[in-house]
Amino acid sequence: MDKTRSRTVTALRYLSVSEVAAMVGLHVRTIQRWARTGEQPDFPEPRLVGANVRRWLSSEIEEWMLRRPAQGEVKLRPAPGGSKKTVRRGKAKAKAIASPSRGGATRQPARPLGGPAELDR
Repeated sequence: MDKTRSRTVTALRYLSVSEVAAMVGLHVRTIQRWARTGEQPDFPEPRLVGANVRRWLSSEIEEWMLRRPAQGEVKLRPAPGGSKKTVRRGKAKAKAIASPSRGGATRQPARPLGGPAELDR
Protein backbone atom coordinates (compact mmCIF):
# COMPACT_ATOMS: atom_id res chain seq x y z
CA MET A 1 0.00 0.00 0.00
CA ASP A 2 1.23 3.46 -0.86
CA LYS A 3 2.04 5.30 2.37
CA THR A 4 1.84 8.77 0.78
CA ARG A 5 -1.94 8.49 0.43
CA SER A 6 -4.05 8.58 3.53
CA ARG A 7 -7.61 7.32 3.52
CA THR A 8 -10.25 8.16 6.02
CA VAL A 9 -12.86 5.49 6.37
CA THR A 10 -16.10 6.55 7.98
CA ALA A 11 -17.92 3.82 9.81
CA LEU A 12 -21.17 3.38 7.93
CA ARG A 13 -24.04 1.88 9.78
CA TYR A 14 -27.68 1.22 9.01
CA LEU A 15 -30.05 2.75 11.55
CA SER A 16 -33.57 1.65 12.41
CA VAL A 17 -36.39 4.18 12.73
CA SER A 18 -36.11 4.16 16.52
CA GLU A 19 -32.35 4.77 16.34
CA VAL A 20 -32.87 7.65 13.90
CA ALA A 21 -35.57 9.15 16.14
CA ALA A 22 -33.29 8.95 19.18
CA MET A 23 -30.38 10.40 17.23
CA VAL A 24 -32.26 13.47 15.97
CA GLY A 25 -34.50 13.91 19.02
CA LEU A 26 -37.84 13.37 17.27
CA HIS A 27 -40.66 10.90 17.78
CA VAL A 28 -40.63 7.63 15.84
CA ARG A 29 -43.96 8.51 14.21
CA THR A 30 -42.52 11.79 12.94
CA ILE A 31 -39.66 9.96 11.20
CA GLN A 32 -42.10 7.42 9.75
CA ARG A 33 -44.40 10.19 8.49
CA TRP A 34 -41.50 12.07 6.87
CA ALA A 35 -40.38 8.87 5.13
CA ARG A 36 -43.91 8.07 3.95
CA THR A 37 -45.08 11.52 2.82
CA GLY A 38 -41.89 13.39 2.00
CA GLU A 39 -43.09 16.20 4.31
CA GLN A 40 -39.48 17.13 5.06
CA PRO A 41 -37.90 17.12 1.58
CA ASP A 42 -34.28 17.43 2.73
CA PHE A 43 -34.56 14.50 5.17
CA PRO A 44 -32.71 11.40 3.88
CA GLU A 45 -34.82 8.62 2.40
CA PRO A 46 -34.57 5.16 3.93
CA ARG A 47 -32.93 2.38 1.94
CA LEU A 48 -34.55 -0.96 1.34
CA VAL A 49 -32.11 -3.49 2.85
CA GLY A 50 -34.41 -6.50 2.98
CA ALA A 51 -37.81 -7.65 1.79
CA ASN A 52 -39.67 -5.25 4.12
CA VAL A 53 -36.79 -3.68 5.99
CA ARG A 54 -35.95 -0.01 5.57
CA ARG A 55 -32.93 1.61 7.18
CA TRP A 56 -31.12 4.95 7.08
CA LEU A 57 -27.38 5.40 6.62
CA SER A 58 -25.85 6.95 9.72
CA SER A 59 -23.67 9.28 7.63
CA GLU A 60 -26.70 10.70 5.79
CA ILE A 61 -28.52 11.39 9.07
CA GLU A 62 -25.41 13.07 10.50
CA GLU A 63 -25.05 15.25 7.38
CA TRP A 64 -28.74 16.22 7.62
CA MET A 65 -28.26 17.19 11.26
CA LEU A 66 -25.26 19.38 10.41
CA ARG A 67 -27.28 21.23 7.74
CA ARG A 68 -30.04 22.09 10.23
CA PRO A 69 -29.85 25.34 12.20
CA ALA A 70 -29.12 24.92 15.88
CA GLN A 71 -32.09 25.20 18.23
CA GLY A 72 -32.33 28.70 19.65
CA GLU A 73 -30.27 30.15 16.81
CA VAL A 74 -31.66 33.60 16.09
CA LYS A 75 -31.46 35.23 12.69
CA LEU A 76 -31.04 38.98 12.99
CA ARG A 77 -32.02 41.62 10.49
CA PRO A 78 -31.29 45.37 10.44
CA ALA A 79 -33.73 47.51 12.40
CA PRO A 80 -36.08 49.75 10.41
CA GLY A 81 -34.83 53.28 9.79
CA GLY A 82 -31.22 52.26 9.25
CA SER A 83 -30.21 52.29 12.90
CA LYS A 84 -27.39 50.05 14.04
CA LYS A 85 -29.64 48.02 16.33
CA THR A 86 -30.87 44.62 15.27
CA VAL A 87 -34.35 43.19 15.63
CA ARG A 88 -35.27 39.56 16.14
CA ARG A 89 -37.33 37.94 13.44
CA GLY A 90 -40.40 36.16 14.60
CA LYS A 91 -44.06 36.40 15.34
CA ALA A 92 -45.49 39.25 17.36
CA LYS A 93 -46.71 38.38 20.82
CA ALA A 94 -50.40 37.60 20.99
CA LYS A 95 -52.54 39.92 23.08
CA ALA A 96 -53.91 38.37 26.23
CA ILE A 97 -57.68 38.11 26.54
CA ALA A 98 -58.98 39.63 29.75
CA SER A 99 -60.52 37.15 32.15
CA PRO A 100 -62.35 37.56 35.46
CA SER A 101 -59.57 35.75 37.33
CA ARG A 102 -57.10 38.42 36.20
CA GLY A 103 -59.35 41.33 37.08
CA GLY A 104 -60.38 42.09 33.49
CA ALA A 105 -63.79 42.35 31.89
CA THR A 106 -65.44 39.23 30.51
CA ARG A 107 -66.55 38.92 26.94
CA GLN A 108 -70.23 39.17 26.15
CA PRO A 109 -71.76 36.80 23.59
CA ALA A 110 -72.21 38.30 20.15
CA ARG A 111 -75.89 37.32 20.15
CA PRO A 112 -78.28 35.85 22.69
CA LEU A 113 -77.79 32.16 23.26
CA GLY A 114 -81.36 31.13 24.01
CA GLY A 115 -84.94 32.16 23.60
CA PRO A 116 -86.87 35.17 24.96
CA ALA A 117 -86.33 34.21 28.62
CA GLU A 118 -82.61 34.95 28.33
CA LEU A 119 -83.26 38.27 26.59
CA ASP A 120 -84.92 39.67 29.72
CA ARG A 121 -81.74 39.44 31.81
